[in-house]
Amino acid sequence: MISILLENINNNDNIEFYLEKKIDFPFFKLLKKYYGSLLSNSHLKDRLQYTIFNKKTRLPIGILQINRGKNTFLQIALIPSITNKGLGKKIIEKAIQENNLKKIDWTASEYNYPSLKLLQKFGGGIFDGQENRKSKEGFFKPSKEILPSMKNNLANAVKEAKQKFKKSDYLNNNIKKEIDQYIKNYKRKIN
Repeated sequence: MISILLENINNNDNIEFYLEKKIDFPFFKLLKKYYGSLLSNSHLKDRLQYTIFNKKTRLPIGILQINRGKNTFLQIALIPSITNKGLGKKIIEKAIQENNLKKIDWTASEYNYPSLKLLQKFGGGIFDGQENRKSKEGFFKPSKEILPSMKNNLANAVKEAKQKFKKSDYLNNNIKKEIDQYIKNYKRKIN
């Protein structure tokens, strides 16, 4: 179990989260319906799969999948009510530390602003020659700098993605109610 402490997420409370080493498949399916093409089914084959739980409530709040093959890729998805609060970065940092990951390869569609912005927060970059590609590929190394040209490529991609990304175009808000209901039912199971 991986535990991390996050500060100032809700009402300045300290909230602890943990990762349980298995995917809650019905929960994944709901997140997939919500995120649509931004979340990939291909990661269901990954050896390292986690459901992310709020330690205090013991309720699921997301998933994390790590593919450690020739290259290491990861995928993270959080419930809509807790996105954009820095939680994804903190969970990935802890997963990197716990799994001793040296390099994380990254692929994101050209319009996936949240993913590209997260790569930027890690100091990553994308490869040259991807200006007209539908997906952007790059990486970050937790302990090393990336070439300035790769950082510049990413900065340009982030700027373009921010203009193109509209949550309503890519996220299915009708599914939020289903996610909330799943979590309510989950709470009944643990009480």
